[in-house]
Amino acid sequence: MDAITFRKYQMKDLAYCAKFAAQAWSMLSNVLLTNDINKLMRAYIKLGYYGATWHQVATISGEIVGFLFGRIEKDVSLLKTITSSLSSLFVLLKVLLGRYGRLKQPVLFIKKYLETESLVQANSPKTDAEIVLFAVSSKHQGMGLGRALMHRFLTTARKLQVRKIKVYTDPLSNWKFYEIMGFQKHASFTDTFNSHIERKNSEGYVYVYHF
Repeated sequence: MDAITFRKYQMKDLAYCAKFAAQAWSMLSNVLLTNDINKLMRAYIKLGYYGATWHQVATISGEIVGFLFGRIEKDVSLLKTITSSLSSLFVLLKVLLGRYGRLKQPVLFIKKYLETESLVQANSPKTDAEIVLFAVSSKHQGMGLGRALMHRFLTTARKLQVRKIKVYTDPLSNWKFYEIMGFQKHASFTDTFNSHIERKNSEGYVYVYHF
């Protein structure tokens, strides 16, 4: 296997990251009128990007095989808060208008998304960092890529004297990975967004890493 390299995420990476992220969250096709899941994932990745302060991708032979967006509160300025909030609202508006794929019930989709965002906050302890968005290409899983990306973020957080990191995950994701990495489950709740997408009750989990 060729060597794994890491670099900062660039906006030109969006299309490729959306492609393999769509494989991980394929259930989103349930809420679309047409097969536009890659478009919808572009919006999801943009929201994660705007909410994060640390953005890195893993590559093999120049091909992106994983990415991690993290947020460290010490790096968040007032300007960053304002610009990221406005950018996120603009993306959500475009989702509502169908610019990222035609949704069956766009208003309900946005409502459930915001409900879950609120539930995550309500079920989270006070932390000074967060794993915002994290994915590894399905054909490259089991090769230590996720562990390597996570170690890079944890190392950065440790250098900045972060004490606690939170992450939201769910049964559709590899939540056991976080336990292997030393995260501890803090809370579980009914995830209204995933329940809407899967058309059945689905749980959400908040995990916390303590330094």
